[in-house]
Amino acid sequence: MNQIVEHVLDINKWISKSQKLLKPNGVLTVTLPSFNNLFRCLLGTNEPYIIPPEYLNYFNGRNLRKLMSKHGLNVEKIEWTLKVLPLAIGKLPFGGIAIPVLKPLIGILLKLIDTLHLGIFVTVYARKI
Repeated sequence: MNQIVEHVLDINKWISKSQKLLKPNGVLTVTLPSFNNLFRCLLGTNEPYIIPPEYLNYFNGRNLRKLMSKHGLNVEKIEWTLKVLPLAIGKLPFGGIAIPVLKPLIGILLKLIDTLHLGIFVTVYARKI
């Protein structure tokens, strides 16, 4: 489920039905905006993904793990990602000229942000027990 569960009214019903549809050892992958992302930390309630009523559910790695466990799913991996397209860098002042220099530096910065679990998106991989 890619950027779906943050919009659903009954999250437990969705995860329960998904778990039942999985074969033994099947994996459920869920990606959604992370509530603990860098922009929410910096912008608070002005962060772009805090927009009720479109977004009804807010998750981070810890409560996603609890949700999966509650429904008989064992979390095998959680990833955080903050993506910046090279096109976005090119729109910065002198970005087109600086892409060869900025791209590696931005790559290092993005990796650090993901390592600190501050990426915009969180993905959980959970196996049916």
